[in-house]
Amino acid sequence: MCPFRNRLTSILVAFVGSLVLGQLCPALANQAQRGGDVASYFPLAVGTYWTYQCSVEGAHQFTKTIRIMSAHTQDGIQYFFTELQMKKDKPFTYYLLSDPQGQVFSAPNAGQPDREPIITALPQSGDHVGNWIVAGHERIDTPALKQIESVLLENFDRDDPQILAERRMEWRGRYFARNIGLVAEADGLGGSCELIRYHIQPR
Repeated sequence: MCPFRNRLTSILVAFVGSLVLGQLCPALANQAQRGGDVASYFPLAVGTYWTYQCSVEGAHQFTKTIRIMSAHTQDGIQYFFTELQMKKDKPFTYYLLSDPQGQVFSAPNAGQPDREPIITALPQSGDHVGNWIVAGHERIDTPALKQIESVLLENFDRDDPQILAERRMEWRGRYFARNIGLVAEADGLGGSCELIRYHIQPR
């Protein structure tokens, strides 16, 4: 896999700043009000799935699949019921949703305010997305996509020369590609998860 600088990754997907409506062009704003269509860096539709091969220091550990199973609307918000399947374990379930500005969130339950932001509709360098920072755009390789332009979100700047070696082990990064979603993850402990197959269901 290409520039992971440290070639490291997180093992679980804990999905990931916000844009105000006035920052979007009118066409994008209208699309967002129709149910989050502008969430191009994390497309939401029933039937969409992503499968990742996860390894540590290049040694394969397991495969995981994230699949959007169903959708329903509650209090005017569309929730996408999602499963994370690893090995033959019982799936971990949660909900995905987007706001009128196109920012995508994960939530443990539908209808509750406890949400974690994943990514904005138009991420720009320096944006804050919850506890993540948009580091910029990079071209990376994954088995499913070969070279593709992605945007990197990280928990802190891994290139900061003042970061101690122990602190670098706590680094985490997530790579998103437009119209595809999460394509890779990395962490400071030598792990990586790379997209090996996927299907994006048209809305």
